[in-house]
Amino acid sequence: RILSCEISNTGAGGVQLNGGNRVTLEPGNNEIVNCDLHHCNRLDRSYKAPINIDGVANRIAHCQIHDVPNQAIYLQGNDQIIEYNEIYRTAMHVDDGAPLYTGMDPTQLGTQIRYNYWHDNGSQEMSGHRGALIYFDCPGGQNATIYGNVFYRNYAAWGQVFINVGDTFFEIDNNLFIDVPLAARI
Repeated sequence: RILSCEISNTGAGGVQLNGGNRVTLEPGNNEIVNCDLHHCNRLDRSYKAPINIDGVANRIAHCQIHDVPNQAIYLQGNDQIIEYNEIYRTAMHVDDGAPLYTGMDPTQLGTQIRYNYWHDNGSQEMSGHRGALIYFDCPGGQNATIYGNVFYRNYAAWGQVFINVGDTFFEIDNNLFIDVPLAARI
């Protein structure tokens, strides 16, 4: 468990959270809780988010993730829980990207993205053309539940939730989309 830490001014990412067994789906139960992650990625700005999460049943909760050029969370694995976080001023220098990005593995199933506050992400110059806030980029069978989030004043031409996949089972339920160009694109 990583608890109540500040992680900032890093060269390439912040925390690699991994645990569990993807073959047997045994949970890792690792957590990042009540942390402030910001100004990461001075040297390597792509796919090195402040939090890279992988494995099975790990959790990111009650964190602030802000002021990073690209992703806030790079999501991989199964049954991950991302809840009660505030994510802002991320994906400011990226086109075809998002604060939460996952892709290219159709076996990543069961993620819960709930009760997060997403605001002031993206930039009109960059992600205003092809950006998203939550971006599932994969051919075939991913799934996730996106529930109870607030999306406010984000630049994301492809939608706050963008699902760029084939055979999928997603639930987008009970979210608030306020002052955004497009809520979801599937």
